[in-house]
Amino acid sequence: MPVGELFLSAFVSVLFERLTSPELLQFASEEGIRSKLKKWEKNFRWIEAVLSGLEDKQLDPKDSVSEMWLEDLRDLVYDVEDILDEFATDTLGRKLTAERHPSISRVQNCIPDCFTGLTPHAIKFNASLRSKIEEIDLGLEDLDARIRFLALTRANFGCPSAAAYPKPTSGWLPIEPAICGRDDDKAKILEIVFQDEPGDDKFRIIPIIGMGGIGKTTLAWEVYNDKAVNNFHPRAWVCIASDFDALGISKAIIESITSKSCDEETSGRVYGKLKDELDRKKFLLILDDVWNKNYCDWEYLKSAFKVGAPGSRIIVTTLDFEVVSAMTGSNEGHSLKPLSDDDCWSVFAKHAFQTRGIGAVSNLDWKREKVIAMCGGLPLAATILGGLLYTKQRRDEWEDILSKNWNSFDEGDKILSFVEKQLVFLWMSEGLIQPSNNKPPEEEGGKYFRELVSRSIFQQLSRDNTKFVMHDLGNDLAQQVSGKTCFMLKDELVTRKILGIRHSSYILLLADCCYLLKLPSKMKNLINLRHLDISGANSISEMPLGMKDLTCLQTLSNFIVGKNTGSDLEDLMCLKDLREKLCISKLENSQEPTTFVLRDMRHLKFLVLEWSPELDHPRINAEEETVLEWLQPHENLEELTIKCYAGTKFPPWVGNPSLHSKPMVLRILRLENCKNCTSLPSLGLFTSLEELIIKNMSGIRRIGFEIYGQSLVNLSFEGMKEWEHWDPIGENEHVERFPCLRKLSIKNGPKLCGAPFNHLQSLEKLVVYKCGQLVVSFSSFPRLCKLQIRYRWLQKDGVQQSN
Repeated sequence: MPVGELFLSAFVSVLFERLTSPELLQFASEEGIRSKLKKWEKNFRWIEAVLSGLEDKQLDPKDSVSEMWLEDLRDLVYDVEDILDEFATDTLGRKLTAERHPSISRVQNCIPDCFTGLTPHAIKFNASLRSKIEEIDLGLEDLDARIRFLALTRANFGCPSAAAYPKPTSGWLPIEPAICGRDDDKAKILEIVFQDEPGDDKFRIIPIIGMGGIGKTTLAWEVYNDKAVNNFHPRAWVCIASDFDALGISKAIIESITSKSCDEETSGRVYGKLKDELDRKKFLLILDDVWNKNYCDWEYLKSAFKVGAPGSRIIVTTLDFEVVSAMTGSNEGHSLKPLSDDDCWSVFAKHAFQTRGIGAVSNLDWKREKVIAMCGGLPLAATILGGLLYTKQRRDEWEDILSKNWNSFDEGDKILSFVEKQLVFLWMSEGLIQPSNNKPPEEEGGKYFRELVSRSIFQQLSRDNTKFVMHDLGNDLAQQVSGKTCFMLKDELVTRKILGIRHSSYILLLADCCYLLKLPSKMKNLINLRHLDISGANSISEMPLGMKDLTCLQTLSNFIVGKNTGSDLEDLMCLKDLREKLCISKLENSQEPTTFVLRDMRHLKFLVLEWSPELDHPRINAEEETVLEWLQPHENLEELTIKCYAGTKFPPWVGNPSLHSKPMVLRILRLENCKNCTSLPSLGLFTSLEELIIKNMSGIRRIGFEIYGQSLVNLSFEGMKEWEHWDPIGENEHVERFPCLRKLSIKNGPKLCGAPFNHLQSLEKLVVYKCGQLVVSFSSFPRLCKLQIRYRWLQKDGVQQSN
């Protein structure tokens, strides 16, 4: 079946399941529309059979009549989905009302409440909804009559059935196995897997190296599933792609081994569980599509593998020799070369001709030469090009496609790039992500995205590793299979409504809308809204009333506190499912909370708390101190930034992780423009803190033992104009306060005259800028690799020198 119709068939199947759910049928009985839904069920069963017929060639999707029927079917399916979404939205609204007004809920307890998800048991069908149901009913009758007439007409005129289609000719190429032209490569990898060498560690890393699309993942998959490796236990496959997270990868390995979700949150517990799964076992692990080149990250991850039994193997696929070097200490690995011309043509032919047979296509010589030149020995390119040409019959159609320059893209050209999260949101809005194992669609969509990256359908930009592009071959193929549901935005601004483009109430992306003054006053009605991005929309002055009703929100880039209007801080308490990053700005407008606002947001990783830098009224220090005290985050928070806070001191939770229910995992802390603070909290108590940035805190004169840390790697001070002395050692001069500190930066500290340079034995990079009173000795840093010093005195061999 062609890909476009395959998508539609899958979509109809999912919709059919929703229509036949017991809860919906029970509701339909109560509302007197059960007979309608039963009729729809019968219609959709027939439609499913028709779509299956496309696979047997009983209907030609390229025939104009069939194509029109498919387009109308697609529109009608969307209409049915819309009405089911209205049911779900109304149901959720009633649930929220019941939670806010429990007395009403108690009165309604006599009404059966057995519906969840899509169960609209309390919806009152108004005239509009009944009208929509009638339209769908008529539309289904029309589609049913048209397709029956079409089938009857073709039968009467002798159109061939599936059984009448000719068998493949002798020139037909049989379907190739998943791997083509890689037998020698596979044999070599298996040889290395079972080869023992003197001095081997308990495990060995086997890199497979090659350009995107050359077949690294396919080769690794063939080895992973070969009978010869059945003696490895356990076996695990993890796709890493661009986002390297040692904790996430460890969880993924555990889940691959156990086939169960790993719910541990702390790195220590995850690390311990991974070691338990690998302890004294001969394991085989595939790390697919590795990009990370950081030696320390890999050392941390590899340390868990050392508990395995001798002979364990880790196969790594990557594009970059530097990754191999970081992981193994050498540049040795198995490099994949492009396919031979014959193998490349075989891959292409399998997808371009399929059951039609090569013998049915004339003048192949010129096509073969052009295809081989275009694909460049890359099996991925041959696969995509073959799929693109599968439905093309005429020579001019082939010539048009083969005349394009698809070999590669130039990053200097103007191309449309995208980030993972944005694309996943768009997939969600179109209903392309199906739920799996109760995972949220965002997580499942991320899995889709990483799979496409690993297959090189999406390619990462070297100049910005957060952005991706799609190869032109994949872009053209996507446009072809999506037909009229595809809409391309070029350079021009589109302000008119485009027919056939569907919108969703799940996602609202308003990033960088710099002229947007306010959000809709009735936005609280978007109770299904999951993602709201207003980053860069700096003209918005407040959040509208009713933000607490948007309980499905998972992304909220910025919560702007209004002055005596709009939603206030305590509305955030209802948004417990927020995750990733949240910025709360204009905190000076907040009413003093009476309870903890953020402490239940367990999925939040990055938090910014921001007051406005300049106000037209005096700041009340005590009020801001109270507000910050009630903004204590959940202990899972990894990164915290506090800006322009006017209090004279920080609340206890900022410097005392014992106030949390379990140790806080904070890794990065930024304190900026908190000019009234005269002292710092005891930041050394955060045992996981790796990076600390203190900027423009002019009230600080002396820093003592508040700052130290066994895990601190990066420490930065800037704009500390009144800072005079730094002595974290005190009486415990034998205690090593900064055993892991690698980078120290001190900028614009004109009065600073003392720093613990003699106790920074691990320091690799030192930046000192405009610190005229500070004396620096080179001999204090045995591991120093990079030094930047301007406008101060240097001491070399006991002699001060001006620089």
